[in-house]
Amino acid sequence: MRKTLTTAALVLALSCPALAGVIHIPPAPEPEQVQTNTAQDTDEDGGAADTLTQIALALLVSVLP
Repeated sequence: MRKTLTTAALVLALSCPALAGVIHIPPAPEPEQVQTNTAQDTDEDGGAADTLTQIALALLVSVLP
């Protein structure tokens, strides 16, 4: 009888709903749109790196088949 009452008390204690209330969260701010100037963002080596990348990809595609 004692085990039954203990089990019933434990089930009732664990099954009670926890009321945390309503949590109001403000909406996230809109991300800022950053205007980039491509002429200022590119460095002198960027063209060479792009060319090397294109060559490496072309070699890789030619080797795979």
